[in-house]
Amino acid sequence: KDEGGTRGGLSLPLGGLSLPIAKGSFFMGNHDSVVRRLCADGMLTGLFVVLTLVNIKIGPMVRISFGSLPVVFASLLFGPLDGFAVACIGEFITQTINYGVTLTTPFWVLVPGIRALIVGFVSLLSKKKGRALENRKILYFATLIFASLVVTCANTGVSFLDAFLYEYPFSFVWITNLIRAGISLLTSIAIGLVCIP
Repeated sequence: KDEGGTRGGLSLPLGGLSLPIAKGSFFMGNHDSVVRRLCADGMLTGLFVVLTLVNIKIGPMVRISFGSLPVVFASLLFGPLDGFAVACIGEFITQTINYGVTLTTPFWVLVPGIRALIVGFVSLLSKKKGRALENRKILYFATLIFASLVVTCANTGVSFLDAFLYEYPFSFVWITNLIRAGISLLTSIAIGLVCIP
């Protein structure tokens, strides 16, 4: 047994329970690396909130934001689950600050997590093949653009749900989401350039 009390892994104290964590699991490595990773995720979540709140507004529903930068960075560095956590926790905070908690808040919170899952899983597959995703430029930018388009489609779906529940015109949703799609593509390329080492 090791210092954590489990064979070949760590033990996570949870209340009065002690949950064994095997090496190679989500909490990889020793205790110090877990703490560092959680701290990095926390800092990236804070950066997500700041970059999302500090934006350029174009009309009531469209904004230019670089909030997805920490999500892409966390997904490339730590994998899809860390990126997903950064995106969802950060988006929950920004949604609560901007709009409070509404019926559609859970959907809005999950949308940026889609980008993290796509980028993170493609990054993991690329690493398994021997090269980091950011070193495969065409695949890297194709992944970021694809993730951006999927997130825009998900945003459109949630916008339609909002329009249905809160009775604002569906034509407004189409127009704003077409503008969002163009802005999202441009910002995903800019973020991709920033995240290349």
